[in-house]
Amino acid sequence: MAHSIKFNTADMSDHKLIVVSSGVNILRQLVSRIQLQDRGYAFRPAREHRHIKIECAVTGTTRADLDANLDNIRLILTELVPKKLVFDALSDRYFNAILESLEGNYDSTTLFRGVLMFVCPDPLGFSTDDPIDHDHDIDEVAKTIYEPAAGVIGGTAYITPVYTLTAQNALEGATIKLENVTTGEELQWIGSLGIGDTLVIDVARWLVSEGAVASMSGVQAGSKFPRLKPAAQNELLVTGLKTTDTGNLNILYSEVYL
Repeated sequence: MAHSIKFNTADMSDHKLIVVSSGVNILRQLVSRIQLQDRGYAFRPAREHRHIKIECAVTGTTRADLDANLDNIRLILTELVPKKLVFDALSDRYFNAILESLEGNYDSTTLFRGVLMFVCPDPLGFSTDDPIDHDHDIDEVAKTIYEPAAGVIGGTAYITPVYTLTAQNALEGATIKLENVTTGEELQWIGSLGIGDTLVIDVARWLVSEGAVASMSGVQAGSKFPRLKPAAQNELLVTGLKTTDTGNLNILYSEVYL
C-alpha cells in the first residue's frame, strides 16, 4: 500500500486511489457548561464521533479504466456498518468507519479528484497489532499483579479489556473482587463457580458472565468496570478466587489512541 488506505482489508491502491491529504488527527469533545452572571462551570466532557475527511485522486490508463476503478471503490466503501479504515501513513492503528460521502470531478479522462468523508461513531483508534493476551497466576487469596509485568501500556486512551478469571476450586457463595488500584475502579461479584469455571468481565460491553451465560445479578452495587490506564503500569488486585489451588486471570486487550 503506497499513499493510500485500506478499508475492510481491501487495499484501495489496487484501484489507483491516492491519498492527497487527510484530516485523521482531529479530536473533538462535547463540553457541556452552565453560565452564571459572574462565572461558569464546565461538566465532564464527552468525546464526539470522529469525522475523517480524505482528499484523494483516482487514476486510470483510459477513461473506461478510470471509471472501473471508481466503480470498484464505491462497491468496496459502501458498507452498511462501520469497518476498519487504515492509512498507510498511520498504519499502527485503525478506525471503525463508515462512508458518509464521495464527491469529486474528472480533471481529465484519466484523473478524478475527490473528497471522501467517513464518520466513526466510536472516535478512538485501535492498534492494528494482534491483541495483547496475558495470563497471571492467582496464587494468593488477595493477589497483586501488574499489567504489563514490565514497562507501561501503550496508546493514549483508557482501555476496556476482557478479564477471564478461572477457578481451580469449587467456590460457593464466593465474593470475588477485581480492582484496578491505579484507576480506583473495582468490580465485586458474589456467586458460585465450579472447578474450571470462568467468570468473564467484558468492560467494553459492561457485561459479567459465567462462561457464556450472563451473570449480572451477582454484581454488587457500587461496582465499576475496571479499565486499564495508558502510559502506565497498572496495579491490579484479585481477591477471593483462590482457596487451595491456584486460579488464573487472563487479560485480553488492544492499545487505544485518541
